[in-house]
Amino acid sequence: MTNNGRNLVTGGRGEFEAVKFLEKLGYKIVCKNFRSGHGEIDIIAREHDTIVFVEVKSSNGLEFGNPEERVSMKKQRQIARIAERYIGSQNPDVEDYRFDVIAVVFQKSSVSIKHFKDAFWAQRY
Repeated sequence: MTNNGRNLVTGGRGEFEAVKFLEKLGYKIVCKNFRSGHGEIDIIAREHDTIVFVEVKSSNGLEFGNPEERVSMKKQRQIARIAERYIGSQNPDVEDYRFDVIAVVFQKSSVSIKHFKDAFWAQRY
């Protein structure tokens, strides 16, 4: 399997773990892999009256650093633009939303999950 293939598998496993994690916390999963334009939002969830746009970063170990460190400013802007499109088309009256990051690390037989609420703030684009 190529590196890209392994990355897709790890990413898919990470998103699966993130969904389970959020559901245990009482979040309602609204959408997974929402695509618009040249990107996607991994998970869109609802926590009470707040829409939560979640970026999931996964890795097999910490050899290349913490996964959450890979959410660049460029990626943040891209997620914000897609979120605006989602809100405009699905929930035009929404007022409360935020951007979270979930980092999933697979190590041997364990899974570590870190949840960063309000991980970044984005101006309206």
